Amino acid sequence: FLLLGLILATHRRLLARLVQATDRFREGNFAVRLAAGATPEAQAVSHSFNGMAGDIEELLTSLKTSQRQLGEQLNETVHMQQALQKLSWQNYNDVLTGLPNRAALAARFEQELFLARERQRLLAVCLFDLDHFQAINDRHGYDVGDQVLRMIASAMEQTAGPGNLVARLAGDEFAIALAAPRSKVANAWILAEELLTAVTRPMEVDGKLVQIGAFL
Repeated sequence: FLLLGLILATHRRLLARLVQATDRFREGNFAVRLAAGATPEAQAVSHSFNGMAGDIEELLTSLKTSQRQLGEQLNETVHMQQALQKLSWQNYNDVLTGLPNRAALAARFEQELFLARERQRLLAVCLFDLDHFQAINDRHGYDVGDQVLRMIASAMEQTAGPGNLVARLAGDEFAIALAAPRSKVANAWILAEELLTAVTRPMEVDGKLVQIGAFL
């Protein structure tokens, strides 16, 4: 009976250690291991538990590594897509003003020319050249000059309205493609004069009153 009692007590202690280790494992402590017991039974249980725990820990570590690598690949893909989108945007837009650039104007002009022929309407292209713009840069600095260009671009877009394309060709040169029915040719001239007025209107930039001339 004494021997049986010792065996039962040993098994109870082993079972308690196994339950404690299992609970810790469930709580996320995947590094927990059972110490090798003194009896063959305890050693067998420890060996089985430790082998299972080691396999699961290795699997989880591998999954975390794969997840991290996948996240890094996704971030690289997103950054690459953003870079490509930015590059694509810069191919057809002016970085300073956000207006379409010369390439965009050429592509749009071909499209509008086809539509003008098909729909029997006129297509007018107005070129605006700012008068003595370099003097603003020399007098007030390039930051003010850049703000003036952005304000002029915004004024042109608002005045031209939807359906007409405003583009920045280079430096202080702008272009507007105006489409109008043949019966409303005068409207294009009126809009061109309105654009000229909008461009030459005095502007306040950083507390400085700036006015610039322009010609068609």
